[in-house]
Amino acid sequence: MKVIVFLISAALLNTSVFTLEVMTFNIQKGGKKHQSKIIEIIKKSKSEIIGINEAYDEITFKKIALALNYNYYRAKTKKYQVGIFSKYPIIEKETINATSLSRSAIKVKIKLNDNTVINVFVIHLKPLNLPSRRKKRKEEVNIILQHIDKINKREPIILLGDFNERSHLDKPNKKRAVSNLIASKGFSDAFRLTHPSIKNFPGYTQSTKTFLIKRIDFIYCNNVIKIQSSKTIGKEFYKKWPSDHAAVLATVSFK
Repeated sequence: MKVIVFLISAALLNTSVFTLEVMTFNIQKGGKKHQSKIIEIIKKSKSEIIGINEAYDEITFKKIALALNYNYYRAKTKKYQVGIFSKYPIIEKETINATSLSRSAIKVKIKLNDNTVINVFVIHLKPLNLPSRRKKRKEEVNIILQHIDKINKREPIILLGDFNERSHLDKPNKKRAVSNLIASKGFSDAFRLTHPSIKNFPGYTQSTKTFLIKRIDFIYCNNVIKIQSSKTIGKEFYKKWPSDHAAVLATVSFK
């Protein structure tokens, strides 16, 4: 009996769980006018990996990365550039070049420690609730999912960004939502998984000048990742919020 207990204890000691703070944030038009506020928000959130939408201004983007003392990568093509800040080394990085993408998209591999890597995709889909735009968003998501399919499914994968579309989880009758495609690949919506009540936790991220109106920014995780918690931060927490989007945060873990 003592030997069995010792073996179990040894196995447990060799099992380490990595916990990570993740954010997606559309900083609106490059963030040049609100650079210091964006830095403050990210620092206070203690996020370790941050997907950025509308990273228009390369100089501002680099300045934010330097202020955070984080590694960074920014898309090299398309308008509406996306980017990423990471506390950990970015060991692989690529701008996804596909003619059918209306806006930029990137994929990176980040080394968390000697034994753990994570794959992160940052995307920005075409806007507006029109039939032609919905069709376009499906095309764009399918391109991203093709890249995801090439990754070892035992590796953690996060897909995040501004999807410019509501989730089928927020509007169950909306079968056309691209979130259905993402869910079919085994990905979970971090915010809605931890806050299933739409009434109590709408999680709105897109706003007018005064009101948040719908949830279109998401953090999706594959089934290797355990989603512990998620929340949004925006105008209700800061008097001078620098964007027309709230940020989404998630605490995740995996072995």
